[in-house]
Amino acid sequence: MARGHRAVLLVINQVAALGCLCVQLAFSQLKETRSDSIRAIVSAFDRVNFVGFGELHSGVAVSEFRKKLIRDPEFCRKVNDIVVECANPLYQSVLDRFVNGEDLPTSETDVPHSKLKVWQTGTQLQAPIYEELIDAVRAANLRLPADKRLRVVAAALKPGVDVIKKEVRDKHHKALFIFGSRHFIRNSPTSFVSLLKDDPWATWFVFASAGGRDVPAAIASHSATPSDPVLLPTKGTIGKVYAGYLILDYNHAWDQSPGRVTLGQVIDAVLYFGTAPVEHKYR
Repeated sequence: MARGHRAVLLVINQVAALGCLCVQLAFSQLKETRSDSIRAIVSAFDRVNFVGFGELHSGVAVSEFRKKLIRDPEFCRKVNDIVVECANPLYQSVLDRFVNGEDLPTSETDVPHSKLKVWQTGTQLQAPIYEELIDAVRAANLRLPADKRLRVVAAALKPGVDVIKKEVRDKHHKALFIFGSRHFIRNSPTSFVSLLKDDPWATWFVFASAGGRDVPAAIASHSATPSDPVLLPTKGTIGKVYAGYLILDYNHAWDQSPGRVTLGQVIDAVLYFGTAPVEHKYR
């Protein structure tokens, strides 16, 4: 082989090696920037089929974290469906078209306070934050092959469990559920976890969101901020915290009276956003 050809091949090999190195470095940096909380939530899908994300309704920090989770490449590889409380099943076909990138006609988007009829649930969950959630799924899907895209399942109205059985369980899909925390508590006969307890596919990891100045010391002792929350297992001291304010009764403060239902009895973890006041966005 001529000396000139060898020199060209050497340069090509060096460029290729440098390119691989750059890709590996970019991937390592991507992994390093993923928060431990996102990593823990995504890894839960290796053990269970359903993950329950108990949210603070219309909470800004919760919304921002949720969008980061949906954009995570590993999340998109492991999850089929996102089941939401904030959308009306009557408009499931509209929702399917929207999250798959279709531009919808005005007749399907001209709704007060919202751009989709799917939001007409009769609940308080019509804040812009929930449109941002669906927008985030749509944006993620545009980067995915058609057969790997996330589906958003509308389950706002009762009986939501029937929707879950038909749209998720019967298809043997893995799903993230985004609802108020009380929909997942293990000791409630009306929670999804209880209603599906005899279903072998319905294996759960559930967590509730918490933040603000009045959280118990067992939780507040951990370092967290609205932009970098921490996922705390409900074991040890945290597991003994009364669950009332977080899950059972939003009208009461953290009550540590003996004999109360504890976090360890009803959920697997708390997603803690720190002591900063919880910011909400309704309109």
